[in-house]
Amino acid sequence: MNNIIRKQREVASINKLKAQRKVYRDAKYVAGASFLLFVLPVVIGNIAKFWMQSNGTFMFILLVYAAIAAILKVVFSECGKSMKKKAARIQQAFDTDIFEMTWKKYWGRKPNAEEINTLAHNESNLDSDDWYEAKIENVSHNTGVLLCQIETISYDDNLKKSFYKVVYWGFWIFIILDIIAGGCFYKDSVEQFILYAILPLSPLVVWYVYIYVDK
Repeated sequence: MNNIIRKQREVASINKLKAQRKVYRDAKYVAGASFLLFVLPVVIGNIAKFWMQSNGTFMFILLVYAAIAAILKVVFSECGKSMKKKAARIQQAFDTDIFEMTWKKYWGRKPNAEEINTLAHNESNLDSDDWYEAKIENVSHNTGVLLCQIETISYDDNLKKSFYKVVYWGFWIFIILDIIAGGCFYKDSVEQFILYAILPLSPLVVWYVYIYVDK
């Protein structure tokens, strides 16, 4: 028997889960806004450019927007990355408390109760008080900790595999098609091929790299 399930149902533990959910959701909002502002318009612009190549104003706007979007995408990505690290530390605090472990200095600053309670204050109640399955309480403490970690890794791994598979194939299919189309449209000028076919893709490349850096 162990105290994992009992401790995860305590108010302090539930507040950590609510705070973690709040920060992760805010990070998703940042990622979503970044995608809508700096990725989707660039994708649409890169498709439209082959029909608008004779429109100098459109091509100029696309290049300027792509340059600005690439920079702002970095800013948004760093912001989202910082928020996800904060949420991960809250999750780590939850785990260390219910597993009765000591917080390690190299994990960074442990979120304090005031910070967690502030984040959890306006967050809706959880669908369930059990983050880990209740049957875990029937095994020894060390076995319970191991089973909880396996459960977390398995859940996280399944989500990541599906997400990265979609991102990987979507990115490379679009990039390859764009380069092929660019090679056809700008076959007489290397400068135009680089300027109009390659450079406008920069925000997409930044987005892709940041996703895989966070992998």
